[in-house]
Amino acid sequence: MNRLTYGQWSQPGDVLAATGRRLTDAADIPVLLQTLTTELGTGLGLAGIEVVDVHGRSLALHGDPHRVADELPLTAYGRHVGALRWGPASTRDADRRLMADLAGHLGGVVHSAGLVEDLRQAQERLVVAREEERRRLRRDLHDGLGPALAGLTLQVDTVCNLTAAGSDTEDQLLELRSGVASTVLDVRRIVEGLRPPALDALGLDGALVSLAERIRQGSDLTVEVTMPADLPDIPAAVEVAAYRVTQEALSNAVRHSGATRSQVALSVDTDGIRLEVTDNGSGEVRPRPGGIG
Repeated sequence: MNRLTYGQWSQPGDVLAATGRRLTDAADIPVLLQTLTTELGTGLGLAGIEVVDVHGRSLALHGDPHRVADELPLTAYGRHVGALRWGPASTRDADRRLMADLAGHLGGVVHSAGLVEDLRQAQERLVVAREEERRRLRRDLHDGLGPALAGLTLQVDTVCNLTAAGSDTEDQLLELRSGVASTVLDVRRIVEGLRPPALDALGLDGALVSLAERIRQGSDLTVEVTMPADLPDIPAAVEVAAYRVTQEALSNAVRHSGATRSQVALSVDTDGIRLEVTDNGSGEVRPRPGGIG
């Protein structure tokens, strides 16, 4: 009857023990925060409970956010990292002590969540910067060094035409020409390895259409591509990811699904782009010897 009437307010030891067990088993911090918030809101019979970071952004919420009427700061390593909000407001000292103890546990979790988010953003910046640099390097090699080497080949040909046939000079020039031509091929291989050439030549939309056409010509799979008429500017890393995902998905459809028809749908919303590749095959997810996917 006590639990039905007051929830677990009169059993702070049980609440703290359950919270401690959750923290011990922590793997996915955002999911952990949401699970803890839901369990606390349900166990304590709260109309609303929310964990926010130091900027006031909600990290986890259970119940009605407009019903939160009380708040305690969350700290970790002497720093303010967020707040624990709940409602209705606590009127008993024992209830507030329980929430203060919970806030002490949650401070470290919120601090860890901030570190994980900072790491994710740093990784994202690293990937974006790397692909942007690859795009710049490819452009410089393709438009600068490549034509320069090709021009040297033409100059060597011109000098050869002015040199007596069969002389040692002609032989040296032909050897030089062969070396320049080999260097041009090496540069071309480097350029094509930096990122898919179709992306720079055709853009993401044209590259996907070209990829679908190559799949159609080399298999029995019919591929339909749908996308907006005008794609916005997309970071180089996102372009490469979208192209590679589509390439792998269509390759898997050809090799494993037995499909005859596939559709590639690219759409744009406020969060970025959404890419979906579907087919009418009969593939199933199961362990396969030698698979790496």
